[in-house]
Amino acid sequence: MPSLFQNTLAQTYANTSTAVTFHFASGTPIPLAPSLLQFLDAYYPPGSLTLRPTSTFDPQSFINALADGIDNNFRRQAHVDILNTYATAQVMLFGDTASRTFETYVRLLEQYPGRIACVYLRNLTAVDPAGSSPNPLTRLTREQAYAQVRQVLPEEMRGRVEQIVVPFVDPGELVGMNLTTTPVKCV
Repeated sequence: MPSLFQNTLAQTYANTSTAVTFHFASGTPIPLAPSLLQFLDAYYPPGSLTLRPTSTFDPQSFINALADGIDNNFRRQAHVDILNTYATAQVMLFGDTASRTFETYVRLLEQYPGRIACVYLRNLTAVDPAGSSPNPLTRLTREQAYAQVRQVLPEEMRGRVEQIVVPFVDPGELVGMNLTTTPVKCV
């Protein structure tokens, strides 16, 4: 995915009327931040970073982090904080369906339907490119994912679900997306 973001940055800075900022939310505990920051600095554009709050001095914080992994409240709250901080910005979410990211993004779409322009989900259909067999990580087909999102979107947005939720297997599929349009075009 690094080349995708590098191409996106080059395209964005070529069009000075478009302002794009990057925000990263990771379930990585704070004590592991130095390793994660090295990785992000090497491969991704500059941006803010929200990490899972834990403390090496408080064993309960690690227990809480494990429990949060079950319902993903940390990730959802990190995204809500970003959406509230940048109250007028359109947001594009990139996630991996190996975790509970999809369910979190569905909840965010329900709460902020006009603010989230796109949800890019990597590996949603990695098993079957046609989308008819469930992914072993999510047990979702592409159509099941679309159906879940349709349930939470306002009626006027339901016909655009395929433009809002963009499943992909290889990040190369997204290279060349145009972030300089208003509104952002996801596919």
